[in-house]
Amino acid sequence: MATHTARVSGDTYVVALSGEIDMSNSDELEGWLREAVSASGRRRIVVDLSALEFLDSFGIRALLRGKEHADAHEAVFTVTNPNGLVERILRTLGLFEHLTHP
Repeated sequence: MATHTARVSGDTYVVALSGEIDMSNSDELEGWLREAVSASGRRRIVVDLSALEFLDSFGIRALLRGKEHADAHEAVFTVTNPNGLVERILRTLGLFEHLTHP
C-alpha cells in the first residue's frame, strides 16, 4: 500500500510518497504524478521518496512515465531522498542519476 501527500512551495509541487509501490498501485502513482504536472501548472515537480520502502518494476515505470509527462509539459521532474532498497534499485537499473538530477 502506498500513500502520498502533496504540497506547493513557490513554483515547485512536491509529492511525498510512503509505503510500497508495486503492480497493485503503480497506476495510482502515475495518476498522482500526471496530476502534479497537469493540474498544478508548476514548472518543477519533486517526488520525495524518503518514506518509500519498496518499489518494483511497475513503480519504476510509473516514475519514468511521470518524468516523460513532465518533460512533455516543459516541467522539471526530480526524485529526491531515495534510501535503502529504493536507492539500490535505482542505482542497479542505472536510473539514479537520470531521476535525481534535472
